[in-house]
Amino acid sequence: MIIGGVTGNAGTRGTSSQLGGSQANVGIGNRRRQAAGVSITRNPVQPGPRVVARGSRPTLKLRKPLRITTWNVRTIRAIGKVQVVEKEMQRLKVGCLGLSETRWTGRGQFVTDSGSTVVYSGSANAAGGVAVILNKQWGDSVLRYNPVSDRIMTVRVQASPWNLTLIQVYAPTNQATELEKDTFYQGLEDTYERYPKQAIVLVSGDFNAKIGERAPIGKYAMGVRNDNGDRLIQFAQANGLCAANSWVMRHPRRLSTWRSPDGGYRNQIDYFLVPQR
Repeated sequence: MIIGGVTGNAGTRGTSSQLGGSQANVGIGNRRRQAAGVSITRNPVQPGPRVVARGSRPTLKLRKPLRITTWNVRTIRAIGKVQVVEKEMQRLKVGCLGLSETRWTGRGQFVTDSGSTVVYSGSANAAGGVAVILNKQWGDSVLRYNPVSDRIMTVRVQASPWNLTLIQVYAPTNQATELEKDTFYQGLEDTYERYPKQAIVLVSGDFNAKIGERAPIGKYAMGVRNDNGDRLIQFAQANGLCAANSWVMRHPRRLSTWRSPDGGYRNQIDYFLVPQR
């Protein structure tokens, strides 16, 4: 696996990673054409794995570089925001983009005018929400997806030599209640444990966590560890994962995934967790 740099566009933040091999779990039903940016008229679906109904399906070659990225978009409800994100994906040559804090409601999928596949899982009150946008190559390889909750979803694509699973998350803030945090990490643990030990599963998203410098899962991380950081480290160590975007030395501006509106403060709270093997 080759680790890429922090990427993003106006109104987004996050981190990215380039792959070279893996295995997964998710699905899509009949795909309906829909104008990009529309976030109200999508067909809602019930919770649970959704299987993609297609004939022959292209297989991603994981021994070749593939770029996967995660961003917190703060919201994607505004008309035209999906198109802006798609253009940024094309500019950065991103094939698979995980989104946090989409603020979409309901659960389901649609295909944009440019051919990208969008799968999403939101809440009833337009808070939180996660989604994954896949370009046409990736979208045509999707096997299934599972909208677990408004904070966790999974996508599985057909790939060689193994299928690939991405778990996209949006964790509670560090100021959230203990119950909210416990519920999130229990849900994440339950989701991760569904996959066999030999599978390679990636976990990405906005963890709202600072794991701190010299962290056991990423020694080049930024800042001072907080409670969310302790929880993230505990989850990662229990499952043999490391924070890929803080595993190698980089310039500080390449490590930060969040900055204040005035640009005066930077933090690293978004992570890409990958197996240490």
